[in-house]
Amino acid sequence: MKRLATILIALLTLCTACHKKQVVADKPDNLINRKKMVEILTDSYLAEAYIYASMDSVSIEDLTLKLYKDIFDRHQITKDQFIQSMEYYISDKELLQKMLEEVTNNITQLKTNSNIPDSLIYRPLESILHPNNLPKDTAGTDSVKNSAPGLDI
Repeated sequence: MKRLATILIALLTLCTACHKKQVVADKPDNLINRKKMVEILTDSYLAEAYIYASMDSVSIEDLTLKLYKDIFDRHQITKDQFIQSMEYYISDKELLQKMLEEVTNNITQLKTNSNIPDSLIYRPLESILHPNNLPKDTAGTDSVKNSAPGLDI
């Protein structure tokens, strides 16, 4: 019995030690609140769908810069603020999953009320929303590009 208790304690200790706790990044001072971030991610998803549909007819880099500048301007945020907020939300997988479900619901609602093709709606959100997929800032500021006019999508 004593031996069984020792084995159980050893297994419990091993399981506890091996279990990785989720580490959530420090909350940035300029964190975009969850509701606004879901709106921004919805706009980002629509912009990416538009870019995907336009791949053969326009300069993808210019279009991407213009669309993201418009998104950042409309939501009155900076590229750095968006990236820091995304890094925070990405570090909390459960919260991010809930937010992406809200984005999916927003897109589905828009799809129901419009004629957006299914091929653009059902691309994996995670593949296009990671901050590393944002265009490089060539203007040297934290805007996408100062001279690019915004486009409404």
